[in-house]
Formats: sequence, C-alpha cells, structure tokens
Amino acid sequence: MFPELLRRAVFWGYDFSKGSLIAGHISDLKRVFANPQDSQQLAKQRLDNILNHACETTRFYKQFKGASLKDFPVIQKQTVKENYEDFFSSKYDRKNLVSTTTSGSYGTPFKFYQTKDKRARHTAEVIFFNGWAGYRVGMRYAQVRVYPRSKWLLFMQNGALMNPSTIDERWLEQQRQSLKSQKIRFIIGYPSAVGPLAEYCRMKGDRPDDFLIEGIITGAESLTSVAKEKLEEVFGGMVLDRYSSNEFGVMSHECAKCKTHHINIGSHKLELLAIDRDEPAEAGAVGRIVVTDYFSHAMPLIRYDTGDLARLGPECKCGLSIPTLKNIEGRTIEVLYDPDGRMVNAIVFDRETKDLEGILRFQMIQKSRDGYVCRLHVMPSFQQGDLIRERFQQALGPDAKITYEYVDSIPPLPSGKRPYVINEYKKL
Repeated sequence: MFPELLRRAVFWGYDFSKGSLIAGHISDLKRVFANPQDSQQLAKQRLDNILNHACETTRFYKQFKGASLKDFPVIQKQTVKENYEDFFSSKYDRKNLVSTTTSGSYGTPFKFYQTKDKRARHTAEVIFFNGWAGYRVGMRYAQVRVYPRSKWLLFMQNGALMNPSTIDERWLEQQRQSLKSQKIRFIIGYPSAVGPLAEYCRMKGDRPDDFLIEGIITGAESLTSVAKEKLEEVFGGMVLDRYSSNEFGVMSHECAKCKTHHINIGSHKLELLAIDRDEPAEAGAVGRIVVTDYFSHAMPLIRYDTGDLARLGPECKCGLSIPTLKNIEGRTIEVLYDPDGRMVNAIVFDRETKDLEGILRFQMIQKSRDGYVCRLHVMPSFQQGDLIRERFQQALGPDAKITYEYVDSIPPLPSGKRPYVINEYKKL
C-alpha cells in the first residue's frame, strides 16, 4: 500500500508543479459528467471555439470561416497527409508542441502534433475513465500493448508493460506468472492479447481467486461479448471497454453500471454518417464515426472520419443522460462479404468460436470475392478443427473457398493490434 500512496503523491505533486494541467482537466470531466444538461451548452461553446480557431489560424480551414459544422468537409487520414502543412495552426511554434504517431494499423502512420494542454487532456481522460472501473493513480496495473504511450507515466503510475508482439505459450506463461507475482490489480490493453491470456489461464485451471485483479479495461480494438465473458470468468473484476485513439484520446467509454458506451461530450463532437455518403446515418443504422476534437488546437481535426463503425445507443439506465454508442464494430475494413456480396458482421466469427476450447487466436482474411484464409493459433490439445470449418463455411455460404492455416502466432500490425477480421479485397 505504501508504494501505491507514494507514487500517487509524487504523480500529483509533479502535476501541481507543472500548473495542475491534468488535475484541472479531470475536474472539468467530473463537471461534464455530473451535469449533462449544462454540459450540452459547454460542448456547443467548445465546438464554436475550435471552428473559429481552425478557420483563423490554418490554411486548410480558412475558406470555411463562418460556416456551420455540416458545411465543413469530412476528412480522412489521407487528407491530412496530402495537406500536412496546411493543418498546422499559425498560433503555435512546432518546437513547443508534443509529437505523437498515429497507430498505422490500416495504413502508413504519420506524426501528429499536440499542445501540452491536449496531451494533459488525454492523460486526464484515461485516469478519469479508468476510475469508472475503480482505478486510482498508483495502483499496480499491467499495460498490455507493444509500447507505452509514455514510459514516464507508466513508471509514475505503477504500471508493468506486457509487450504482446509475440504471443506464444512462453509469453502466455510469463504473463500468467507476472499477474500473480506482481500482484496486478488492473489490466489495460488490447482484447486480442488479453483474450488469449485469459483462455490460456483458464486452460491452466486458474480462476478469479488465483489473482488480485479488480478491473480490466480494453481498448484500441472491439471487445466482443464473447471475449468479455471469458475475461470475467477467468479474472473476475469489472470489465469495461474504451473507444480511443492516439489522435483524439478517449471518445467514449463503457458505463460501470450498464456497460453502455457514453460519448465523451466534454472533449469531442461525434457524428454518425451514412456508409456511402456524408449525411447523417438513418436512425438505428450503422454509421461511420466522424469526430471533431475540441482540444486539437495545434493541428485542428474537424469532421475526421475515424474509419470506425457504430450505432447510436439508447439512453443508459444508469441515469447518466449523455448520448451513447452501441455496436462499435471497429474499422470499416473489418467487414467481410460473402461470395454474393452480402456483408457479414465480424461478430459472427467470434460467436462461432465461443464454445470451442483451445483457440488462443484466429484471424479471418478475405482475399478475393470468394477466397478466404483463416489463421488459427491453438493450444496443442485443440481437436475441433472440423467443427470450426463447418461453422465458418455456413457463415460465408457454400460457395466460399476457405483455406485454413495453423500457425504458431499471428503477427501484429505495426500498432500491435491483431484484428480478427481483415478485408484485403473490398473496402467500404
């Protein structure tokens, strides 16, 4: 307990010495979520401010001065890369900014610049929403990702890095022992790494009483209901999902009471646009998540198409009257099509493996109109190959030609993510 309290005191003492940027943003987030009605007006003011700032200080947006949000263009990562210098605000000196790199999960990453205030906002969001799972700064936690967002923050917040670049039996056993010996209380990381770890621990006979884990927070990839059930079964504690990115920070987070994704209205304006046009998605339909960041002053991002899909959710029964998202389905290219051109939801494949034991990880890749490759990373005891073949064939139809590859590991993308569905044939 003493190291935890000491790290907490040092962390907040250091923040105080730097002007309490992180603490100030946490206070702001608390106000936003405590008073949703008042926060709607605050969100409108912040939207107006970032639109005016972008039009007055960047070459890209100056032509839209005086326009309403719907009249701004929807942009993609490629738009920023092709007009890179035009997105910089003339208000800032680049040498005083903080650089971060976009994930590069589905393309070439590029360097993105943020103000120190935006960086502090991102850190504050992570700490604030981690609190929904019971976390406080200083508690021992495992960060499951290829590299930490900040080595300094990892150390100061008592984190242990679990690098999932190679997930094999040796790595799984090492992390299993670390969770126990290091008395890890929270796990934060990719579902594609935490999920196989849970399956491995389950097959080793572990149960929640074998760990001290109080909560698990997943992000960067979609957390399926199947994966969540497995994490709760093996580790216990509260399992919450986060929707975030390096560019924006936390865009939505699951509610601890009802497990509904609440939009972070204090930091972003989220729009759901139709799949095939830049107009609002119909009620109840899947839409593209398009984000305007209120705090991206160094390189304003207005109506940025994240490449992710979701539906608007219902009002949460927890009583927090803040808009919700449901069915965050990951990147738009994480959608397959059967040979007849019909969309097949990625969740189908996850559900078909729910009751099969010994699958550490699988990856379904569409290569052509009717050609697919399924990679399987399994335990030596796995004996249900025929059953998974039958189920995946049924999901894609009789004309689908599926090749199965048993592999020792599934390599990550440059970001460290391991999407279980990849479409190399047809993009939305």
